[in-house]
Amino acid sequence: MVTSMVFSQDKWPNMMFDRDANFYDIKQDFEKYYQEKAGNALKIPKGTGIKQFKRWEYYWEHRVDVNGNFPSEGHVLDEMSRYNRLHATNQRGYATNTGNWELVGPIALPNNGTGQLNGNGRVSSIAFHPTDPNTIFVGAPSGGFWKTTDNGVTWTEYSNGLVRLGISSIVIHPSNPNIIYLGTGDRDGGDAPGYGVYKSTDGGLTWSSSNSGMGNRTVYEVLMDPNNPDVLIASTSGSRIYKSIDGGLSWSYTTTSSSMKDIAYKPGDSNIIYASGTTVDVSTDGGNTFSQVTSGVPSNAQRIALAVSADQPDWVYLLAGNGSGLVGVYRSTDSGVSFTTRTTSPNILGYDTNGGSGSQAWYDLVIAADPTNANIIYTGGINIWKSIDGGTTMNINTYWVGSSGTIDGVHADQHVLEFSPFNNDIYSGNDGGIYYSSNLGANWIDISSGLAIAQVYKIGVSQITENTVINGYQDNGTAINRNSVFHTEIGGDGMECIIDPTDDNFMYGALYYGDIRRSTNNGTSFSTIAENGVNGITESGAWVTPYKLDPNNPNRMYAGYDNVWRSDDVKAPAPGAIVWTKISNFGGTSNMVDLAIAPSNSNVVYASRSGSGKFYYSNNALSASPTWSNLTANLPSSSSPKDIEIDPTDHNHLFIALGNNIYESTNAGNTWTDISGTLPNISLNTIVIDASSPIDAMYVGMDVGVYYKDNTLSDWTPFYTGLANLEVTELEIHSNITECSSKLYAATYGQGLWMSDLKDPGNVAPTACFKAETTQGCVGSTLVLTDKSDYTPTSWLWNITPATYTFTNGTTANSQNPEVIFTSSGTYTIALTVTNANGNHTTTKVDYITVYPGTIASGFSTDFEGEALCGTASDCGATTCNLSSSFWINLSNGSEDDIDWRVDEGGTTSSGTGPTNDYNPGSTTGNYIYTEASNCFGSTAILESSCMIMDATYNLEFAYHMEGASMGSLHIDVFADGVWNENIIPAISGDQGTDWHTATVDLATYDGKTIKIRFRGITGSGFESDIALDDIKLVDQNTISVTEFESLTNTINIYGDDHLVIHSQKETLNNVVVYDILGRQLFNEIDLHSNKLEIESIKKSNTVLVLKITLENNHVVYRKILF
Repeated sequence: MVTSMVFSQDKWPNMMFDRDANFYDIKQDFEKYYQEKAGNALKIPKGTGIKQFKRWEYYWEHRVDVNGNFPSEGHVLDEMSRYNRLHATNQRGYATNTGNWELVGPIALPNNGTGQLNGNGRVSSIAFHPTDPNTIFVGAPSGGFWKTTDNGVTWTEYSNGLVRLGISSIVIHPSNPNIIYLGTGDRDGGDAPGYGVYKSTDGGLTWSSSNSGMGNRTVYEVLMDPNNPDVLIASTSGSRIYKSIDGGLSWSYTTTSSSMKDIAYKPGDSNIIYASGTTVDVSTDGGNTFSQVTSGVPSNAQRIALAVSADQPDWVYLLAGNGSGLVGVYRSTDSGVSFTTRTTSPNILGYDTNGGSGSQAWYDLVIAADPTNANIIYTGGINIWKSIDGGTTMNINTYWVGSSGTIDGVHADQHVLEFSPFNNDIYSGNDGGIYYSSNLGANWIDISSGLAIAQVYKIGVSQITENTVINGYQDNGTAINRNSVFHTEIGGDGMECIIDPTDDNFMYGALYYGDIRRSTNNGTSFSTIAENGVNGITESGAWVTPYKLDPNNPNRMYAGYDNVWRSDDVKAPAPGAIVWTKISNFGGTSNMVDLAIAPSNSNVVYASRSGSGKFYYSNNALSASPTWSNLTANLPSSSSPKDIEIDPTDHNHLFIALGNNIYESTNAGNTWTDISGTLPNISLNTIVIDASSPIDAMYVGMDVGVYYKDNTLSDWTPFYTGLANLEVTELEIHSNITECSSKLYAATYGQGLWMSDLKDPGNVAPTACFKAETTQGCVGSTLVLTDKSDYTPTSWLWNITPATYTFTNGTTANSQNPEVIFTSSGTYTIALTVTNANGNHTTTKVDYITVYPGTIASGFSTDFEGEALCGTASDCGATTCNLSSSFWINLSNGSEDDIDWRVDEGGTTSSGTGPTNDYNPGSTTGNYIYTEASNCFGSTAILESSCMIMDATYNLEFAYHMEGASMGSLHIDVFADGVWNENIIPAISGDQGTDWHTATVDLATYDGKTIKIRFRGITGSGFESDIALDDIKLVDQNTISVTEFESLTNTINIYGDDHLVIHSQKETLNNVVVYDILGRQLFNEIDLHSNKLEIESIKKSNTVLVLKITLENNHVVYRKILF
């Protein structure tokens, strides 16, 4: 056992990064390590590196050839270049309409509903601008190159021209920061191709290869000679270190004793370069040659990281680890000639705050020495540790779960630590993104939000609700996207995901090895319903275990472990009471790869499997003991199908993704035809069939791009306009032909979730669809009817009954998007006929528009005292609050908004948020309305008025209370002329303290119109974000209200011949903010304590301005002016 353990530790972690090694040899060697660490355990031991290997194995097992040989490093790049050349000169099919892809996210950091830190994705490299402390560059191992100019408040991607976007190192020219060098590939995970060094001379706007003499290989780190920026050193795979003396135009190499993951110049002497991999080498001739150092260097390490400090130029630190944990921290004081041990304990590479056992050293290992004090070092494994005595004493600095006592939380798995050259702040890149500390590691700030770098394994798309998708991420859990707002609800690695096509409340997510979890409340919480040892299941699944719902019965689920298991009711029983039945007996312990159930016949199931038996078929899968036919011998190759898709109407007609190709069978898998055509010869990962297409449209996702084919095309055509050069791991369609709003979703391994309209092939008759922004209008107001038709109509004909309407603003019955004024109250039926060269189609919506008469605006005032109290349970949209007022309503939860404004008194249920009294009359028994934020983060509540006639010039006045550390925002919108005008005053957001505040909104713009008003409250990122409203009033500007007469605080004059002057005759000014009509802030001054303010920077120019004036009594006045 000792021999095999040492052999395993010495071999597989290094073989993983060697493209000349054999995949199956690496797996065999790893199994020895796995048995030693995990044995027959049902759960993977934490902190052993097993999870990270399994990610790598899952990625490569369908990309190697049948003999286990890896593709060359440059294969994807070369093949895409060939494909693009071919299609540039030989266009096939439809040259237009090649997708309109847009990034869905996550972009902002997802809201977190788990018990551990979540993140955006893995960051592997960090670099700094030479003169601007707020400009920082980061690289993601499959998500590209990103830049911030405001220290992480916002991020912008600069990856144009890069293919597959793997970045491991960044170097910025010290005097010309437009010159940037990238080391490509995935240094730590090994699952993105390396293309050598890439270079930009325009700040990252464009890139070109700079690898002559180096070729396509993973570059672990790039250095620039501090004395000569044309001299570059690059450590790469294959135990080589390259050198360029001409700014990357050409490279030559020397060999090293191992593949060096870390390299560093000796501070002040660029002739001396240190390098570490599993061994340590030193160069004394500027990188021309390297010699191994053995004195004091451990010989049993999986990986060694190194660090230097300008404070002590002769010092070199080493951090060494293996599969058992920390080997040691070492230091040289003689420029790397020899090393001495500083410490070998505790195990600073483990999961626990006290170290514990285990290590992932081959995957996450980094050390940094403070450039101003060489005795201060930081080490990164799973957590960050710190020493102030040169590594003799190590103390835990951050914890992967989150804050624990005085230990701050930083996401797990550290890959890079860098000190800012301006202020010595330390930055960490890890599996969640990027953090920094400005107080010597006492506290860390996550600045990952804005980095769209998620590595998505699988997705599940709602068939009911648009833009609702559940996503499984590498090391960042499972998150639900609702209209581009993401909520993480399961931790760890997220795998296959499903949303019940008939009920969004039922969602399914999974962790590795088949830990399948169910939500019955729209993804708010999940419970395990299947895994080895649960509910009768006695087998483990693959890293990404397949499971599918029966398309004809969403109560039935099939799951693939070593065999196929079936549950006939996964919805009704409690999580621990679901019954699973094994319905196959394939033999052996090979795992299932994919499952497919025929939409036209639930008895027909196809299954693919690793191992010797790779493809099976059953035509009685619903029976007590189904029979299976082994169709492996019929497969076109000896690989396992990684995706199976069945014709929606013919269970004998199916498609499989096999290696780099797609194959079709019309006889239930007995024979196959290669229909790959001229698709690029790269991994074909996913297939999706558009079941609603009249011409059998389908799409495939590959290691670069999405491609389209239908039954009128002889070959595939690109469908990736707007999509970055990303690996597409899964495609799914949200099908909504009734509203012409079907969408194609793509999971990418590097930049999260993307979305596109489906392809318009150009040879199909149109499908008529339309919508109005609102289906409830006001007499005399304008509504816009918007054409949403599919397949590009060229003419339109609208028919509206009854005929009490007129078209306006130059539109007619033949306009694509007519504007209509309804002159009488009642219901209206709308019909649209659309036509193109291929035919026509009509859609009719009976009683689609309801038009209401208006009520004089002064009647809309309310203090909610006549309303009944609503429940305060933390159940989000489950609690509804039907107001008795005919003037104000809560919109429908789940369709028009997420939650209701609730009527309450005496304080909300959560501490640190919500009022204790109402505003008017100001007692604990007085009513107000509020948004209950507990468990309802990022949720929208809309209070909407009925139609109000603006018979005079009105102000909208209201009181609001917004106390809370995680406070959201309050928005005021007006519906006029058929359009909702959002944020007619700047949104009120953030913690506003414990007091009630008042606001006045000038509605003079809407004089003479019939309008609606809505209050749109959006809860924040935590429970401390209860927003409250009270005392809503519509006040004639020409009449002094009682409260105005009593206080006389708001007599404000705004004038100026040259520049803007604000004069408050009664109450002192406290804060004045001026915005332009687009909401951009032009001026902001606080703590004025004056009755008069002259703003000389704002000159008179006939421009519309919005003023937010806060008085000393906390009253807020909004004025829209032309100045």
